[in-house]
Amino acid sequence: MTKYCYDYPRPALTSDIVVFSYNNNRLLVLLIQRKYVPFKGKWALPGGFVDMEETAEECAYRELHEETGIEIKNLSQLVTASALGRDPRGRTVSVFFYGFIGYDIANIKAGDDAKNAQWFQADKLPSLAFDHNDIILIALKKLKELIQLGSFGHDLLPQYFKLPDLQQLFYIILSDKEITEKYIKQYIESGFIRENEDKSGLYSFA
Repeated sequence: MTKYCYDYPRPALTSDIVVFSYNNNRLLVLLIQRKYVPFKGKWALPGGFVDMEETAEECAYRELHEETGIEIKNLSQLVTASALGRDPRGRTVSVFFYGFIGYDIANIKAGDDAKNAQWFQADKLPSLAFDHNDIILIALKKLKELIQLGSFGHDLLPQYFKLPDLQQLFYIILSDKEITEKYIKQYIESGFIRENEDKSGLYSFA
């Protein structure tokens, strides 16, 4: 086993993941209940320490699968958290990622150092370990940006959906009826979504 010796102390690195889903008009966030100290028994975002032979991205995919049983094809980097004192175990820097998964295909199974894994409504979260409540607020702000870019919703809604379904999803995130209607109109006019040729009232993403 290789041993390392440095002249200066170095921070530990972790990867943590914000996973969103959508069900029954509720935006959901996946949390794990910690099995060990620190914050034993508290809820937190899935994640863990980066191994020496893997990248932060590889760690995110591995930890997500080990702790929740979920595999997501495309995780995106959200933010790097490096505030002093954010981890009682010592100086720790965390790279946070975010991703989406359909509720019906998410087979959650807690494992590794997670005592439990569960969906929580995004606007009714418990007090979380570390700085994870703050990170989720950053992730929710990111969702607003994705709506503006015309690249949000296809990972959370079924392949074919009714327009009110998309409106409700947008409204949950934007909390403003007029702004929601503005973006729904933009999605239609820009071709981000399109109505089925049979005019059945069902839409799909382009």
